[in-house]
Amino acid sequence: MITKILLGSLYWGGGYILALLGACAIGFALCSIAGLINIFRYKWAWALIIGYAVAALVCLGVVQGIFILLAMLGDNTNHQMQQMILVGVIFPGTLNLPFIPGFITIALRQTSGSPTE
Repeated sequence: MITKILLGSLYWGGGYILALLGACAIGFALCSIAGLINIFRYKWAWALIIGYAVAALVCLGVVQGIFILLAMLGDNTNHQMQQMILVGVIFPGTLNLPFIPGFITIALRQTSGSPTE
């Protein structure tokens, strides 16, 4: 019984991390689009666009790695409590969605050419 509880909490935490990294990847992808909009306003906007795109790809690579690790764990434990990944993505994961407009706001400030704090 304690094994199922620990396994469920591990899957739940993994789902939360997946949701957090997924929200960051979406935010960085939208930041690169915002940088493309302002590419002629700021001379270093192209470097910011590349940085945002690389950050989005890194987030997606880490998400894929976590998926592989959770799948290997599920294979070794007969897929018990694996539905807790979805619970971790849905319950606390949806709380990460308000971060995405913050990413876009920061990107628009950085690529506008005005000094940021």
